[in-house]
Amino acid sequence: MTSLPSAHSFGITDTLLDTGRVIRLPFEEWVPEICAKLESAGSIEDTWAALNNAALVFVYARQPELARDICTHQLQWAGQNELPELAIQPWINLGRLCRRAGHYEAALTHFCGADDRFSASAFIYETIRTYIQMGDLDRALSFAVGLREPLEPAADLLRTELMIQLLLKQRSFTLLPALMKKSCWPRDAFGVMTKHLYACAILCATGQKETAASGQDRLLPHVAAWIDRPASLESRDIRLAIASYRLTKHSRAWSTALKAVMKSRDVLYAADLLNCSGSEDTTTLSAFVDRFNYNAPSHSSVIMRLSRAIAAVLDGALCDVLYAH
Repeated sequence: MTSLPSAHSFGITDTLLDTGRVIRLPFEEWVPEICAKLESAGSIEDTWAALNNAALVFVYARQPELARDICTHQLQWAGQNELPELAIQPWINLGRLCRRAGHYEAALTHFCGADDRFSASAFIYETIRTYIQMGDLDRALSFAVGLREPLEPAADLLRTELMIQLLLKQRSFTLLPALMKKSCWPRDAFGVMTKHLYACAILCATGQKETAASGQDRLLPHVAAWIDRPASLESRDIRLAIASYRLTKHSRAWSTALKAVMKSRDVLYAADLLNCSGSEDTTTLSAFVDRFNYNAPSHSSVIMRLSRAIAAVLDGALCDVLYAH
């Protein structure tokens, strides 16, 4: 059976809540496994992951109000029991539900209401993503510039990357050198590769294509080796691989990005790579994304079973022992 996506990733959750198209899940595979985790209540981690994934299913099945009820319950329970790490995903999802419904200002209010419980990276990413979906790049850039300093290293790097992307999209090239110079790029291998990638992108955008191409040729083998290393891939690794292709349109970068996406088994990144693909062979990628292209009716037996399992969890019948601590 296909494994479920991580409940704490930006993966399928993000695709679910940010796309307006009708998406279908392989319910016959997914829902029984979600139900089993809810009904057996083996651990709080399993139950929480099942709740997150159940919320996704209800949105796919065009019942966003039930998804919102699940997320609200999770958020309230995590707060009452002083488990802030469990509040992050439902908090993100509630904001994404607003955004998916086209309620952008409500989404911004939600994300801007973040406090110290929530990761700065998530707050920055979701807020800028909302502005971009509104088509308001100026507000996105103003938000990024106005963030209160100092930021934690991961959040600062993400802010820098997003600002460069926004400036490139706006063709505001004169502001890029100063941003590249003042930013606190990590000194590890990842930070060096990321800085080099965006330096090449700026060279290419400003007409220095030969110099950019030379830099890309030196960079891409390092990115490929980074993706090939035995360690599990983090979100930042996959973003680097996809950005390497998006910004260079190099065949070697495509191979690396495809390998990273398929290694992650994350449909968000698969859809992202597919959307920016050019003349490459997208057969494997398309086949993976297409697995999420059908809709289950709300009266189907698997959805009804899931509804009963969720109702039992929210009523507390399955959680008394599990949630006691």
